[in-house]
Amino acid sequence: MKRKTFFVLVLMITAVSLMSFAQDQDSSKNQAETKATAEPAKLYSSYRMEYTWSEFDDGKKINTRNYTVLVGSIHGFGNIRVGSKAPLVTGSSNEVPTQYQMMDIGVNIDSRIIDET
Repeated sequence: MKRKTFFVLVLMITAVSLMSFAQDQDSSKNQAETKATAEPAKLYSSYRMEYTWSEFDDGKKINTRNYTVLVGSIHGFGNIRVGSKAPLVTGSSNEVPTQYQMMDIGVNIDSRIIDET
């Protein structure tokens, strides 16, 4: 019984895929005809944007962070979100911290490509 059910299922999947393949061929012929009369295809490109943040202490570089984002001309934007939460002392008793509040710290970089053609 299981073999028969499996065979029927495979047969149905094959039939559905063949029908959709035939429909795709018909629609691709129509698309080819319309593309021939339409304007030529626009070329898309992508850009790799690199950002470098350097941290200095008394004029001496102590830390460097590099961020890279890929921006394509199809969607035209890219972003980076890097961060964490750090405790911030908001109250103390006898100079001993007793209350904390968590603060979000980090870097947000938004990049956008504008095509002026």
